[in-house]
Amino acid sequence: MTITYLIDGYNVIHHCPQLQPLAQRDFEASREVLVDRVSRYCSHTGECARIVFDGRGRRQEPAPPPCGTAGVEIIYSPGHHTADTLIERMIYSAPNRRDYVAVSGDRGIRDLVRGYGGLVMSPAHFLTIVDDVLKRSSAALDAQTHRHRSNHLGDRLSDDSVKCLERLKGKLEG
Repeated sequence: MTITYLIDGYNVIHHCPQLQPLAQRDFEASREVLVDRVSRYCSHTGECARIVFDGRGRRQEPAPPPCGTAGVEIIYSPGHHTADTLIERMIYSAPNRRDYVAVSGDRGIRDLVRGYGGLVMSPAHFLTIVDDVLKRSSAALDAQTHRHRSNHLGDRLSDDSVKCLERLKGKLEG
């Protein structure tokens, strides 16, 4: 079973202590940081996400996914609909609503999704899960890199042994 997160993008930005100050300075940058974090999370877990932003007059159309990230969609709602409306429609039309998790701090959409039998998650909880996965994957990558580095024969030889081997190599090549 693959989980698909339906994320109310601007709602999550406004509820995130790290993104909220950035949004006050540069709203587009905060949106990009959210998309980047969710994309990296999905690529590590294999789960999917649809990040829905209020479009404010744009047509409803998916934005191109971040490069190299499968399973992530960025959607802007049309001007006459909110992100909540699109999330509600996605949950309503889902064949198995338990495969979807709506991420929003908005009590109205959370209650509506629960009423349809869908799952909900607060922005703070979702971002904690994302950060935990990203930290663990980063630590695992660091450990793997360190392990591979220490597996080189040259790393385990004394300086005298390396010099001796270099002299032998020089003789063989010359």
